[in-house]
Amino acid sequence: MVGGSMSLITLHKIEATGNDFLVVDARHWDPAVLVAQAPQLCDRSKGFGADGLLLLGLPSELADGVDGLEEAHCSMRLINADGSDAEMSGNGVRALGLFAVSIGLGAEGVLRVDTAAGRKVLDLEIDSEGVLVYATVDMGAVAFDSASIPTTAQDPRGLGAVIDGVSYSGDAAGMGNPHWVLLVEDPATALVVEHGPILELDERFPNRTNVEFISLTPGESNAITMRVW
Repeated sequence: MVGGSMSLITLHKIEATGNDFLVVDARHWDPAVLVAQAPQLCDRSKGFGADGLLLLGLPSELADGVDGLEEAHCSMRLINADGSDAEMSGNGVRALGLFAVSIGLGAEGVLRVDTAAGRKVLDLEIDSEGVLVYATVDMGAVAFDSASIPTTAQDPRGLGAVIDGVSYSGDAAGMGNPHWVLLVEDPATALVVEHGPILELDERFPNRTNVEFISLTPGESNAITMRVW
C-alpha cells in the first residue's frame, strides 16, 4: 500500500557491492508519491531497510534527435534513505540494470539509462535463460576540479577535518556526484557510522558528499580496503 491508498506497488531489494536498494518500476506512477514514501521504506527498523530507493522511469526526452544519440531504455532516479535526491550511484545503476533485465529491457546486452548525472551505458552479460550474470558501467572520467565535484574548496586535495578529536585528511573527487576519499589506518575500525553523517554534511560540499574510508590492503600491492558512508 502506498500513501494510505489501496494501490499496491511491488518492491525489489537488490544488493550491489555492499549497497542495498529498493527498486521499483515507476514508469506509470507519480514519482512524488514514491519519493514521499522513501524514508519509511528505507528505514531499517520500521521499513524494509535500504541505502536508497531506485525509481526506474521512462526515458528522458532531452536526448531525442541529438547527434543520432540512441534513445535510452529507461531513466533512473535515486532517492536517499532520508528522502533527498542523489545524482548518481554506480552500484545503484548496476542494481537497476539487474531489475531492468528482469522486466525485458536491455535484452541485446546493452542498457542505456538516463540519470541526473547524464546518460550511463551498461554492458550486460545475460545467460541463455535470460538471467543477468553481471553488469558493468562506464562512469566517465573522474573530475578533480572544484566546480565539477562540486566543492567550495579552492583545492580539493588534502581536505581535512577533525571530529571528536579524530583527524581526517583526503581528496575530493566527482563522479557525477561528490566523493571525499579519506585515508585511514583501518576502515574496519573507523568510526564510519558515527562520523560519516557529519562529514557528509561538511559545509565545503554544497550538495553533501559520499565519504570513503580507505586504506591499502596489507599484503596486496594493487588493492585497497574501503568502507563507504
